[in-house]
Amino acid sequence: MRVFMLLLLGLPAIVYADTLSAPGLPQYTPQNIPAVAAETLTPPANTSPPPADVANMDHPLAAVLAAMKQGRWSLAQQRVHALLAATPTDMDALFLAGQIAEQLQQPQQAAAYYRQMLAQNPQLPRPRLELAKVLWQAGEAEAAEHHFRLAQSLRLPENVARQVDHYLLAIKRQRLSWYISASLAPGNNINQGSSHQTVEIDDKIFTLSDSSRAQAGVGLHVNAGGQYRFGPQRQWFSTLQLSAQEYAGRQSDSLYGRLMLGKNIDTGSPRRQLQAAVGIQHVQYQQRALYSGAVVQLDYSQQWGNNTQWFAGWEAQQLHYRPEYAYLRAQQHWLSGGINIVQGGRTRYQAILQAGSSRAQEKAHGFETVGLSASVQHMLNWQQLTVGAKVGYSHTRYRGTTAFFEQTRQEQQYTGQLSLLKRNWSWHGFAPELALQYSRNRANIALYDRHSRQIRFTLNKVF
Repeated sequence: MRVFMLLLLGLPAIVYADTLSAPGLPQYTPQNIPAVAAETLTPPANTSPPPADVANMDHPLAAVLAAMKQGRWSLAQQRVHALLAATPTDMDALFLAGQIAEQLQQPQQAAAYYRQMLAQNPQLPRPRLELAKVLWQAGEAEAAEHHFRLAQSLRLPENVARQVDHYLLAIKRQRLSWYISASLAPGNNINQGSSHQTVEIDDKIFTLSDSSRAQAGVGLHVNAGGQYRFGPQRQWFSTLQLSAQEYAGRQSDSLYGRLMLGKNIDTGSPRRQLQAAVGIQHVQYQQRALYSGAVVQLDYSQQWGNNTQWFAGWEAQQLHYRPEYAYLRAQQHWLSGGINIVQGGRTRYQAILQAGSSRAQEKAHGFETVGLSASVQHMLNWQQLTVGAKVGYSHTRYRGTTAFFEQTRQEQQYTGQLSLLKRNWSWHGFAPELALQYSRNRANIALYDRHSRQIRFTLNKVF
């Protein structure tokens, strides 16, 4: 075991002239690596054949290690593939296969081997760190950040934890990043219509139109965005967010876009992040402009220890609706705060508290709201599944009497979601996720009383 740890310490450096395999790192503990592993795997200048004592060692991994020691990486890959064909779950062989793939500039293959190791044991620090490293080098910053944060929860030595902090700071400052997801979402209330057939106004019963009642349909939802960083230390950034919903044969299609320009403010520590941004947003509904306006943001986050992060934010919006909806024009302010906790390299907890205030041109459409949500995600070894659950509650009170109903509108909304992600079913870096969503909006006015159920089939980027 000690000799293999020495081998690991000889692997190439990764970032900031340091390596994540620094002394004291809780390593993946091999079981069957032969003693030849005492030699480092740094490729020598020549490619002479391995010494006889190495070549003739009666051990399954000896031939692989000999080829690696000679810098004959293609041969080493052939030999380790032969071993994995016979014993696909061998942890030692999987680790060496990952290291070889890295040397051959095959980051996706290397990532696949490390993921196989973590599927067997998600609490191994070294494969988790190696996976995060190769994802970062392959330009998959969001996935790399995900795994670095999981690794942080595994009680890394202080020197290694500092290097992870530097990685996370570098990820925040990378020049270009992007994301995309697509969902097929059948639901029973795609237009957020009332669950009632009739409403009572002045002691008279009125039947709601079809457009005011809940409508079923199947929607295609696409979310995409990106961020570009520039300037000294890449502290300036520009972000673009796009979201589109398309419903076949329905008039509930929508398009949302937001463009922001901001700056990271130096806090003197990679564990504290402060940024400010300004921008514009635009919403289309039924292929017509609905509203647009300016946005101002201020966000702060703080890392506590190795597994806890808390965050807070403020946002102000100016909403300018098209002329026929001028009465909805408003100024809104939102405050939010929350906490992220990662435990054991496999479980994520999140809680968010949010409060908002809107002052509309017509008082009855202004509101004050407060809400709380909590979620958990857990990675299972079985079938490489990630299961998730989320619940939420909000209370909203409007500022004035609603026309026709002669009362102030109040609503309580309850939401819930169960999700299932199959991590090893990957297509071009995307994996399928199934989610069941439920929402219940209890309102004192029947027109706004509704519920919805939805099933989402989503292709998400594999983390």
